[in-house]
Amino acid sequence: MASGRPPPCRAHEGLESAGFADIGLMKLLMTPQEQVQQICRETNGCLDIVKLMKQARMWTRCRNEGKALFSQSRRLALLCGATSETYAPLLEVCMAARGLHVELWQSPYGSWQQQILDPNSALQTFRPEMAVLHLTLSQLTHFPSLTATPAEAGQAAEQDAAEILDWCEKLRSRHPIPIFLANFHPPPHESLSNLAARQAGAASQHVLRVNLRLAERAPRHITLVDIHGMASRYGVQRWIDLPGWYHAKQPMAYDAMPLFAQSLSAVIASACLGSAKCVALDLDNTLWGGVAADDGLDGIRLGQGNSQGEAFQDFQRYLLELRRRGILLAVASKNQDAIAREVFERHDQMLIKLPDCSAFMANFNPKADNLRAIAKQLNIGLDSLVFVDDNPVEREQMRQLAPEVKVVDLPDDPAHYIRALEQAFLFESQAVTAEDLARAESYAANRKREALAARITDVGEFLRSLQMNAFVAPYGEPYLERISQLINKSNQFNLCTARYSQAEVAALAADPDRVTLGIRLRDRFGDNGLISAIHGRINGDTLEIENWVMSCRVLDRGVEQLAINHLADAGRGRGCRRLTGRYIPTPKNALVREHYSRLGFQKTAETPEGRTDWALDLEQFKPFQPPID
Repeated sequence: MASGRPPPCRAHEGLESAGFADIGLMKLLMTPQEQVQQICRETNGCLDIVKLMKQARMWTRCRNEGKALFSQSRRLALLCGATSETYAPLLEVCMAARGLHVELWQSPYGSWQQQILDPNSALQTFRPEMAVLHLTLSQLTHFPSLTATPAEAGQAAEQDAAEILDWCEKLRSRHPIPIFLANFHPPPHESLSNLAARQAGAASQHVLRVNLRLAERAPRHITLVDIHGMASRYGVQRWIDLPGWYHAKQPMAYDAMPLFAQSLSAVIASACLGSAKCVALDLDNTLWGGVAADDGLDGIRLGQGNSQGEAFQDFQRYLLELRRRGILLAVASKNQDAIAREVFERHDQMLIKLPDCSAFMANFNPKADNLRAIAKQLNIGLDSLVFVDDNPVEREQMRQLAPEVKVVDLPDDPAHYIRALEQAFLFESQAVTAEDLARAESYAANRKREALAARITDVGEFLRSLQMNAFVAPYGEPYLERISQLINKSNQFNLCTARYSQAEVAALAADPDRVTLGIRLRDRFGDNGLISAIHGRINGDTLEIENWVMSCRVLDRGVEQLAINHLADAGRGRGCRRLTGRYIPTPKNALVREHYSRLGFQKTAETPEGRTDWALDLEQFKPFQPPID
């Protein structure tokens, strides 16, 4: 491939100029905050190239003013084996719509390898905090011959995958950062036609084998972006624009760029901000067809024998799959509670049952109030909730009254409900951990604990009755994924709200000057999983606590006291005479404002913004006696 930049493609000039007459007026009439809110609202879920380009242009005009409105910002390097100029602005605005401000750097065309290798390159000067490596089929150089044996074809795939992963390691040797590696879409042509399904040397089989090898071999600090799956669902012939590729080396068709940008931004944002934790569902015409109160149990459309009923049942099946991977389900319906529950209990085609719902709100209160109650009951933030309702009025009211909640626009036909939820890209994650798989059961066990607490009035007696035991250990395998997930998802019990990738957690674990603690808690109702992560730095005679997060599900059970006992022991063992900690306020972590005070620390400093510093004298410290073995 030539090393110079290809000539610009003229195919999108009409797109770029469409619909921008109102940008100047928007800037004149709106504050920066209102501009950002408007852009984010119009960008969320947008898969129309013309509309998304308009939002990208608007974002370019106001992103510097709007940066201060974002709680997090990252420097993101985009290393592309083709040209990225067209889709890069779309990626930026999609990231902003998901709550993450990015400063984006793009490798010049044809230079991604030089940028990685050259110690004086622009990439090194940029000092990225994350990187996307987006290669194309032209970077696969070991396609087997058509007559290759399965063993020869497998070896060819190993070579291509190994070379790609080697480039990732070269990048990490200079920048120990998270890498988002795009895999490869199927080839647009297949000379073997139908024989490709059985011929080991087929190009389509080689691409599939390379993708499988990448999935098997990629270390944990590499997150795979599944372009193969995206292009396959979208349609390979639609995904690839061959004139655009030959003329301007564009890696995908214009119409496919919004899907790519939305998906990639969701994967990156989930690594930094976490993903949604709970789907709050309407019932009538959302989980089944018709209105239970009017049509009766036998009159609603659900299950086999009715086209809509089958679509609703498949939607329920999909929701249960989300639940199995750790996404909670809740009900938020304007309905009589008894009528709503009857469908769950008595309809023989109802797949979702009452025990599958971690919260159940069927009443005639405003749904925004019900979602606040659900968030409080589940100990999660409003921004962790996804609202699914067939009624556009309810959706708009939710946007107005609870703008933190993520709202999914459902189409009229229930056959497309699953697609609407999937294309919102709200449930991306870096991995599915054991804690994810057990989350729904964990919340069910928590309801049993709450029922027990309601019967026992003495707090000490209640805590002892839980028969708790804990496992406390330094950060390490197999918990690195869960620790990173916990750090990035925790907002309420989070002293400093610092975010760490899995690679950064691994680096902390290996640092001899760090003290790290992961705490797993079990009681007689079940295993809560790894619920707290703490790390600190040895600085002379002081152990400085740098980060402390904990799941709110185990709040006030003595885990805090258990943790400080272990920190004190670790500090003394390293010759420290005191512990220090810091609280940095955010809109969500007021819960832990007095955390250190409750553990016996003394306040040593406070800023006008509310940041406080704390210290604990280890020579005077007396260990707590929490009811945990």
